[in-house]
Amino acid sequence: MVRLYGEDELMTMSTDEQAVHLVELEIKRNRTLSDLDAIQEARRSARRTLQAKMGKPDEIFEQYTLALERDDIPEERQKELYQEWRRFLSSTNQEFQDMIEEYERLQMQEWILVHMVTELNKQIEETKQALS
Repeated sequence: MVRLYGEDELMTMSTDEQAVHLVELEIKRNRTLSDLDAIQEARRSARRTLQAKMGKPDEIFEQYTLALERDDIPEERQKELYQEWRRFLSSTNQEFQDMIEEYERLQMQEWILVHMVTELNKQIEETKQALS
């Protein structure tokens, strides 16, 4: 873990210590940027999955509606279709809830990493100024 120093602490460090600290900060920033890239890709993937699944309930609803509107369907089969439809809605609702929770978790991780990169960039600039 890289320790973050204040400006006063940086000024009391030797040039060699400042240079080592700068390298450590840059390594930490590069790793954090890699993590950020991975999180952003995962969030984009989660968003695509959500968008792809959005129309699915409508398609299935239409199938159930067409089946239930038929005049020749026995009452027992109608009950089965209603139960299937209810199970489908319940599982779809839970699936969407899980996907939304994952998307929000990824969004929060992205926010945290962006703030970490911002703070690391600030520390890198302060360390570079102390070195010059």
